[in-house]
Amino acid sequence: MKVGQRVSIVVLNWNNWRDTIFLFRRLLNIDCDKLTCFIVLVDNGSTDGSVDIISKLLDNYGINYSIINEDNIKSCNENNKKYRVVIIKNQNNYGYAGGMNRGVKFSLQCLGADYVALLNNDISVNKDFLVTMYKAFNHITTGKYIGIVGPRVLDFYTGVEVGQPQVYIPLPLISFLQRFFRTLVVSSKAYRKYNYISVNRLDGCCYLVMSKVFNDVGFLKEEYFMYWEDTDFFLRVKKKGYLLVFAPVSVVRHKIGGANIRMRRINPRASYYFARNMINFIKFNYNNLEKYIVYLGAILSLPVYLCINLCYYRNIQAFKCFLFGFIKGILGETGKSI
Repeated sequence: MKVGQRVSIVVLNWNNWRDTIFLFRRLLNIDCDKLTCFIVLVDNGSTDGSVDIISKLLDNYGINYSIINEDNIKSCNENNKKYRVVIIKNQNNYGYAGGMNRGVKFSLQCLGADYVALLNNDISVNKDFLVTMYKAFNHITTGKYIGIVGPRVLDFYTGVEVGQPQVYIPLPLISFLQRFFRTLVVSSKAYRKYNYISVNRLDGCCYLVMSKVFNDVGFLKEEYFMYWEDTDFFLRVKKKGYLLVFAPVSVVRHKIGGANIRMRRINPRASYYFARNMINFIKFNYNNLEKYIVYLGAILSLPVYLCINLCYYRNIQAFKCFLFGFIKGILGETGKSI
């Protein structure tokens, strides 16, 4: 491990200070070993007093922090590196990609980050989660080819392992299909056998990126606004020749997905963006015959997704929004919509 390398942990918040505070209480106590760690919180125009509430937490912990308005994030100075936590206040909600990009760019330009970790705010992290991901980049044989490292993700409430899908085409019912096609998901057997595993894609709730990747590949595509931007990023990184590495020795717990499934709860707005951006993902990343084959996969999966919304979640509004989003994707809509 190189002494003094800078790692910036970027967390996005939008009207959800409770989850952010829960995460911060763990981030402020993680093991950075010989790394220099920063935390960059990007607030996406919250209206629930998130910045004030989180600031009080940092005051209570005695943490030195700085609050920067989005208009000033390009005005870098050495004082930025004196703070353990930097809070960026966006004036508007720029979506997941737009908010994260502002945090990543600030980390690279103003903090001189060698690596940037992108975290959902609804996760909980183990004390060594960052160091164990970072160590993959120092692997003797493959380290220099690695672009992104992701941790093992557990359901926050049950501790059950969240499968790591290894396909990019839209496939519903992955948890069912993996019983018959083992290559679709990284298996738990691999967790026990290897510390680091080269994969096709990672879970988007937490991952560590080498800074050079952003220079070569670019940032998260803001055309998505929310959903599929991480999958798109992973695919672009793979196409540039970098390895994506899964590190089961690093562990985080994710709240939202498992709870929604168990409680049969779904957000119609989320259904809309998921469907629309599934089509946009295909448009952005596939060409010629390959594109039409993947389109066919998306169309064939449509009845299954609609059935899940209508029959399992029993949410007619989510059913309508999914179908409407699918159509809007075909018509070419991008960015913020509903």
